[in-house]
Amino acid sequence: DFRTLTGGLSLFVLPGRPSARMSVDYQYSFDAQATSIVPAEFNAGVFPSTGPQSTLRVQFVASY
Repeated sequence: DFRTLTGGLSLFVLPGRPSARMSVDYQYSFDAQATSIVPAEFNAGVFPSTGPQSTLRVQFVASY
């Protein structure tokens, strides 16, 4: 088993305009990565562990 709970939100920096957005999400993994079939993957927020772990990701997107 590898149970994970993820929650997040997106904020538009300029009201009414989708040209700038900040996204934040938090991921909590209840199970150890070492005892599951899930490989450690840095870009997915899964690190080698022998117990629970958590990850906080922040992303900023801008376009014009």
